[in-house]
Amino acid sequence: MASGSGVSAGEQCLGRRLQLDNRSSTIIGVMPANFQFPDKNVQLWLLLSGDHRWTRFQEVRLADAFSVLARLKPGVSIEEARAEMNAVAGRLAQQYPATDANLGVRVVPLFDQIAGAQLRRALWILGGAVLCVLLIACSNIASLLVARGAGRRKELAVRAALGAGRWRLLRQLATENILLSLLGGLAGLLFARWGLRALLALVPEDLPRADGIAINGMALAFAFALCLLTGVVFGLLLASRSLAGICARI
Repeated sequence: MASGSGVSAGEQCLGRRLQLDNRSSTIIGVMPANFQFPDKNVQLWLLLSGDHRWTRFQEVRLADAFSVLARLKPGVSIEEARAEMNAVAGRLAQQYPATDANLGVRVVPLFDQIAGAQLRRALWILGGAVLCVLLIACSNIASLLVARGAGRRKELAVRAALGAGRWRLLRQLATENILLSLLGGLAGLLFARWGLRALLALVPEDLPRADGIAINGMALAFAFALCLLTGVVFGLLLASRSLAGICARI
């Protein structure tokens, strides 16, 4: 199967024949332009029987020369797939002890095969570091808001004396803090977009799935939810603390 740049172009390529190593091959499928397997340098895939070494493979049994890519059935876990393949490997070891004994079958998710388990661990560590930075930023902003709230006690006292209730003042302060949090999140997204472009320019060419690194809808929704949650929690906390002394005196 050859990689294509679009659906219409792919449909036009289906059924056409190519000359590869003086052998004719028919295009039977076209993958999306962003598809990568096993890496971005691969441009086409051939049937195993189309390999010029296929005749020799049929004459000599090779037990550990191939890797297989498969899709699990709906509802089937990776553990169940491992158990089934281990059973198959056990039967092959009994049938071909000279080549298959003590080999077994290794079944791993495609993500772990391409990127490796170390990438997942590094992402968790990076996420923890980002969470620590978020907490530090929230604590610094909370300190600034406390100082700002102390300077607005006179203003809030006047509003309360003119008839503004506790919940009205609380909503006002909470709204201001939530708006501030959302504006900070928007500025952070703009900075993240610029920083992502700069980092992608430094990405090695052999990095798996580097073309898929982007700020997608899920990232935007998570950033919005996090900014809203931060603004609500810290905003209500500081607003209630600022109004406690004022309403008690009034």
